[in-house]
Amino acid sequence: MVAYHSALGIPLSALVSIIFGMMLVSFPLGAYVVFETDIGEQITHQIPASEMSIFGVGQYESFPPYIEMGDVFMAAWTVYLMVFAVAVMGPDRDVTTSMKDMVWGRGGGSNYMVHSIVWFSVLVLVSGIIEAVQGRVGLAMTPPDVGNELVQFHLITLAPITEEILFRVALVGLPVFALYTHRTSPAFLAKCLWHPSRHLHIYDAKKMFVVILATGIVFGAAHVVSDEAWGAGKVAQATAAGIILGYAYCRYGLACAILIHWASNYFLYSYGSFVAHLGEWDIAEAFAQPFFGTVQMILLAAGAIGVSAMIMGRLAPRQSPAAD
Repeated sequence: MVAYHSALGIPLSALVSIIFGMMLVSFPLGAYVVFETDIGEQITHQIPASEMSIFGVGQYESFPPYIEMGDVFMAAWTVYLMVFAVAVMGPDRDVTTSMKDMVWGRGGGSNYMVHSIVWFSVLVLVSGIIEAVQGRVGLAMTPPDVGNELVQFHLITLAPITEEILFRVALVGLPVFALYTHRTSPAFLAKCLWHPSRHLHIYDAKKMFVVILATGIVFGAAHVVSDEAWGAGKVAQATAAGIILGYAYCRYGLACAILIHWASNYFLYSYGSFVAHLGEWDIAEAFAQPFFGTVQMILLAAGAIGVSAMIMGRLAPRQSPAAD
């Protein structure tokens, strides 16, 4: 269990509550963007998924022609909703109880959703610092030119599922299982891949951190060598994100890693795409609006307070059982 120092528990839980509420709203917002707006212009949710490759951004030729882009989107949307529901309820305490514990300095670390929001905010904070430093030396993070905002939102929505299965489950989960397992049954493997630290006896975390670091570097490199590559400035930010996601996966489970990645992609872009639709802007202009400055400040504050609360919680003297 992670201990969040009680001195910072109240402001942190307040910010977590705000972000949690915004995440809930993003589910219908994203669906509205895909099915009810014209941000894709001539491209709509009714385009067969098998034809997505004609835009140079997907390899869906194996899909039957009656499966549309909207169907693929809704499949991913449903997966996220299920993971979100699981995170709200567990693994040991629901999100409300966990935030109450956070306020009183009794941990607050037994809920997937709380972990996801705090570590997502930390990721935003770290990414912001890296971007600011790189901006001073003229190293820009140029996003890939997808060419269509609806297609871009579609790809951003799918990425947390596909990338977490590849980079976290396959490249982190399996090696960590091989390093620390004492059993080899399929059922135990599945449990360990879902939440490594909960089921494995990780007696020497150094080996685990080497795996996380190596996979983080691969994750960073993949963002500049793939077909939809970013500029070279993305390497450091994506590597840092890969390390944070790898740690979150090992320490708190796959649900947490998926939701952090989902928040970085779908959550933010559902608001960005919706604002772009309302103002008839492109996505870059939408993210430049004051609303997103406020959202960024909330996330940066949550990240800074979260890091401070975790450090203070670890440094605080432990209470004896009698004192509890």
